[in-house]
Amino acid sequence: MKYKQSRYNLIKQYGKEYLFYNLASSQIAVLDEKTYGVYQNCDTLSNGDDFTNHTLRSLYDVGFIVESNKNEIAFVNARRHSMIYYNTHEKCFMILPTTDCNARCFYCYQGDWHPQVMTEETAHEVVEFIKKSVPGGDKLHIAWFGGEPLYNYNVAKIINDALKEYFGDKYHSTMTSNGSLITQPLAKELRENWNLDGIQITIDNLFEKYERTKAYIDNSKFENVIDAVAYCLANDISVVTRINVDKTNINDVEELYSFLINKFGDYDKFKIYMQPLCEENVQCFNNILYGEKDYPVVLKKFLEIQHRNLKHQNISKYMCAQKNCACFAQSIHGLVIAPDGKLYKCQHIHEEDCIGDIQNGIVFNDTLKYYLDPNVDEVCEECKFLPICQGGCINFRKYSLAVGSRCSQMKYDFETRLDIIYSLYNDKSKKEVPENDNAHKDE
Repeated sequence: MKYKQSRYNLIKQYGKEYLFYNLASSQIAVLDEKTYGVYQNCDTLSNGDDFTNHTLRSLYDVGFIVESNKNEIAFVNARRHSMIYYNTHEKCFMILPTTDCNARCFYCYQGDWHPQVMTEETAHEVVEFIKKSVPGGDKLHIAWFGGEPLYNYNVAKIINDALKEYFGDKYHSTMTSNGSLITQPLAKELRENWNLDGIQITIDNLFEKYERTKAYIDNSKFENVIDAVAYCLANDISVVTRINVDKTNINDVEELYSFLINKFGDYDKFKIYMQPLCEENVQCFNNILYGEKDYPVVLKKFLEIQHRNLKHQNISKYMCAQKNCACFAQSIHGLVIAPDGKLYKCQHIHEEDCIGDIQNGIVFNDTLKYYLDPNVDEVCEECKFLPICQGGCINFRKYSLAVGSRCSQMKYDFETRLDIIYSLYNDKSKKEVPENDNAHKDE
């Protein structure tokens, strides 16, 4: 067999060693100089001595080299094409019980339009629409979104109770929330009665600074949200905490991160990620937001904060998962139901993007055609990061927002990621090599 180097390798040299990270296979390894030499000349080494043949096969098995006639771009594209229409036997509906919220975050994309609130009548119609839309035997995933979904708790509960009764153990849910309305009894109810697997809660700062950012209209406090995280974790609900970062809170992020890790870092189901607020995403306050030119510095800082503060370090925490398609909106099995019963593909609702309603069903219009188009821009197709990005946010593409705002963060911080991965690899290797053992890491 003839080989060539994979186009999706990230490689960085450290002295006489080379760290490899292949984005298409999600494989990582450290190669010595001899092995790296085989990699460099793989296109001319179809047969050789035992070491060469063994090395070529090993490099091939982890995806660092591929068949000489393999079109890797076509392979990634084919995977995306198939997953958009692939029957997973699970249908996902993102339901917005309301676009209203008890917080008034300055960066909220829903802050500049009149809030909608779902009625009980619409809630019952939502239930009937979902029952008719999900084939018998398929699983159902409800993603609760808003606004603040619990700000219209009674209506959301109508939907939840009816769906759980109808679908039984084939029903589960997730939620995006600010957490301020979650009490200990409610967390228990969400786990036991809503089959809530996970929740994302945004926390942008500590104590009074947090409260100034959220600007709650019901006097909710920072402590309420921290308690909510604890209640969810105690009820076996996974918690992902998102930290939105701009130029006003960048210097507070490490203190917040450290606070959260010290409080919840021993829970396997607790995670934190940091997200820069970008000029392309928030069409105001541009003086305190980040542009694409800022990403390398800001994202490097995020990784360094994570590396300094995480209690349980491992290489996987610095890797980026592969994507089979760009996002929920690109799958034929995902729908967004707005408070008025209209249907969309993306939770970033624009009236002109409506693709039907719960009374009459889906209309295959130009908007739906756009979201289900598996093709990506030429610049994305040629990009090394395509396997973990798949072209990025469909909505950003549709509204011609800057390419950078929809790219994988790894495009801007991969050098730092590789440095951290290499240091963790060495730490692990040292622990695994017995004392007085002369074994090499790569043989």
